[in-house]
Amino acid sequence: MAALRARGAASVDGLRDRPLPGRKVSASPWDGLPRWPLRAVLAAVCAVDIASMGGVLSRTLPGAIAHPMAPAFLLALGGSPALLVPPGLIGLGALVLFARRRAPIAAGLTALAVLVLFGEACSALEGGPARNWFLSGAMLLGWIFGLAFARWLRPGKGGDCSDEQLAELGAAAAIAAAYVGAGSSKLLVSGLAWADTTTLRAVILSHHDLSRPGLVGAWVRIVVENPPLSRIFSVATVAIQLGAFLYLLHPRLRMLWGTLLLAFHVNVYLLTGIGYAEAFWLILLFSYPWPRWVRLLLRRPPPPATTPTPAPSPADRARARTVALRAAALIALLALCAWLLPLGEYAALQHRPGVGWRAITSLTCPRV
Repeated sequence: MAALRARGAASVDGLRDRPLPGRKVSASPWDGLPRWPLRAVLAAVCAVDIASMGGVLSRTLPGAIAHPMAPAFLLALGGSPALLVPPGLIGLGALVLFARRRAPIAAGLTALAVLVLFGEACSALEGGPARNWFLSGAMLLGWIFGLAFARWLRPGKGGDCSDEQLAELGAAAAIAAAYVGAGSSKLLVSGLAWADTTTLRAVILSHHDLSRPGLVGAWVRIVVENPPLSRIFSVATVAIQLGAFLYLLHPRLRMLWGTLLLAFHVNVYLLTGIGYAEAFWLILLFSYPWPRWVRLLLRRPPPPATTPTPAPSPADRARARTVALRAAALIALLALCAWLLPLGEYAALQHRPGVGWRAITSLTCPRV
C-alpha cells in the first residue's frame, strides 16, 4: 500500500512539472524557426539609422533652436564629420558582430550607445527628438535585455538558440510598449477630445493640399470632407495603439495586431506623408513566420523535428522567479534614477516647440 501511494505521488509530481499538451512556451510565430533573420535585419535597420543620423549631424550646425541645456559634447558633433566618423564606424562594426552573434550582448550595447549618442545629438541640435529613429534602438535594447535575462536564468548554459526566444520576446515587447505609450500619451494629453472630428482633419490639412491630384489626393479629400470617417480613424488609432499589448500573447494575435499596425502606418503615410520606414519594416518582419511561408511557397520539405524543450524543474522555476524579481528591482532602480536626475526638465524642453528656448529656460532654470 505504501509503495502504491509513493508511486501515485511520483506520478502527480511528474504531471505537475510537465507542460500541458499542445501549449506553446512562447507566443511567437517564429517558434521552431531560426531567428537569425530577425537579428540580422534588426542590425541592418540600426546600421541605417546610425548612417542616417550621422548624415544629418554632419550637415547641422548649432543654431538658435539648439537645446539650451545640452552638453557641449553633443553640440560639438554638429557639422563635424571628423568627430562623427569614429563612433559611427564603431557602431557599425558592433552591429556586424551582433548580426553574426559574436559577443551579442557587448556588441549590442556598444551599438546602442552610438545610437543614443547620435540620437541625443540630433535632438539637441534640431530642437526635439526624431521619432522615426526610436523603434530600432528600443527593439535592440529589448533584444539585449531578453538575451541577458536568458543567460542570467541559465548561467553557464548560454549561447544556444533557445536564448533567442527571450531575445525576440524582448524586441517584440519594445514594439508593444512603444505603441501602448503612444496611445496612452494621446489620452493623457488630450483625453477623449483627441478622437473628435477635428483633430485628425487639422493634422491632415497641415500636411496636405486638398488640390493635390491623384488617388492619394482623392483619399485625403474623402477623409477631410467626412467628419464621421475622421472620427472613426481617430478612435481606431487609439484602439490599435492601446491594444498593442495583445501583440505578445499569441502567434495569431501577433499576426493580427501586426497587420493592424501596418495598416495604421500606411494610412498615416497616405493622409499626412509621415512615414516611419524603420517601424514598418521591423513590424512586418517580426509579425509573420516568413521562413515557413517561403518554404511552403517553394514546396520545400519541412525541417527535421527539433528535440522538445524539457520541462523546467522546481529549482529552475524558483531561479526564474528570483531572476524576474531582481530584473524588476533593477528596472525600478533605473526608473527612480531617471526621476531623480534632471532628465524630466531636459526632455520637457524638447517637447515645447511653440515656445522659445530662452523663455522656457527663464521659467525652468535658476538664474545665475
